[in-house]
Amino acid sequence: MARPAQFDRAEVLDHVMNLFWEKGYATTGMATVLERARLQPGSLYAAFKSKRSLYQEALHLYGQSSVANVQEMLLHAGHDYPGGIRNFLSPVAEQTQKPMSLRSCFLVNTLMEVTRHDAELGAQAAGYFRQIEQSLVEFLERAAEEGVLAKGQDPACVAALILTFSWGMRVAGMTEPDLSRMFAQIDWLLERMFVVSAA
Repeated sequence: MARPAQFDRAEVLDHVMNLFWEKGYATTGMATVLERARLQPGSLYAAFKSKRSLYQEALHLYGQSSVANVQEMLLHAGHDYPGGIRNFLSPVAEQTQKPMSLRSCFLVNTLMEVTRHDAELGAQAAGYFRQIEQSLVEFLERAAEEGVLAKGQDPACVAALILTFSWGMRVAGMTEPDLSRMFAQIDWLLERMFVVSAA
């Protein structure tokens, strides 16, 4: 009978996820993975089989966590619809002030780097974004029902715009952006989405 793994799987995945996030998939060698995971080769391969399967599981951990965080954020916003969207976008703007390797998110990095070579991993990342977008749609549908969403706005289109805007901020983060200018752009967007003050 095989011996059970003598390590915390979630902790290993967290360490390796951050490594892939910082360095990318292609440029991360297994020697670096082993060092970051603090595992011997036999233990790592017995638990995760390959670099790709390790990446896939780390992507799942990050994606599920991202979806849950957005859902919790929107739930906590209650009926403050502009505040809920601000809380979704503001951390993206703040992330652009981090070290260059962490200015994007792991899902976006996967779509930009890995999808060209591995459609399955790309589809997995895209699936988490669809879940996030659907959460935004449902939040904005409630705003529309309460008369808070600006007249004539389609919740599905607005949700897609918000998500696209967040991706754009991440790309802009590679250009040493001014944080105050990003927050001004968020204010501009919110003022046009809702019929109440976004303050």
